[in-house]
This record gives sequence, C-alpha cells and structure tokens, in this order.
Amino acid sequence: MFGASEVQGAAGASSASRSAAPSMLVVTTPQVPGMRITEVYGDVFGVSARSRNTFSDAGAGLKSLVGGEVRGYTRLLADCRSEAMQRLREDARRLGANAVVGMGTACTQVGDVVHFMTFGAAVSVERLHTAAD
Repeated sequence: MFGASEVQGAAGASSASRSAAPSMLVVTTPQVPGMRITEVYGDVFGVSARSRNTFSDAGAGLKSLVGGEVRGYTRLLADCRSEAMQRLREDARRLGANAVVGMGTACTQVGDVVHFMTFGAAVSVERLHTAAD
C-alpha cells in the first residue's frame, strides 16, 4: 500500500476537513501509473442537491441583465462538487477501497435545485515494486 501523504499529494487533498480521515486517491483514468489495482469493489457515487434562496436568485437575475459571472451560482456549484466528492470518497471507503478510478461528473438543474453527481469504481491499489525497491 502507500502512505496517506503520498495519496494526499496525488489527489490534491490538502484541506483540514479531509485530514480527519485517511486521504483517498481519486483519478479520472482507469489505471494509476506506478500502481496496480489489487481489488475492485464496484461502482460508487456521491450526490449533492442544493438550491439558493429567493433573494439570491433575484440578485442573480439582475446580474444576468448586465452580464458577467454570477458568483453566488459559482459558489453553489463549487459547494455541490465538493460535497459530492466527499460523499464519493465516503462511499468507496465504506467498501474498503483506498482509491477511485474512472471518476466522472454530471451536473443538472431542475427548477431552483442544482444536482451534482460524481461516480467511479472503488478499488484498492498498491505501488508497483521497482528494481530500486
């Protein structure tokens, strides 16, 4: 296996909220260079659905008249993505995985609610041994 700091650096996980639990490598590719998959646990996903309040929506409507970034919605999407990724990691960890491969995302809006989903395959990986090892 590999150390949490190696996975943390590879996954880009540096926030304090993630330091409470061991980090998990999440990649969009089907394989991880320099590692081999030792176990496949199955599909995992994380979903977040959020809506903004009426006053925020009114402000966004005014912003759309003049153009430019609607920062409230940008923040909403970033929060949805972060929460969905956290839930993806929790789902994989619950199965005993230490990585997720083939990660993808989907985002839709239904009415006032934004839905963000992450999905992938929960796996266990270990470093390949080299001649130097």
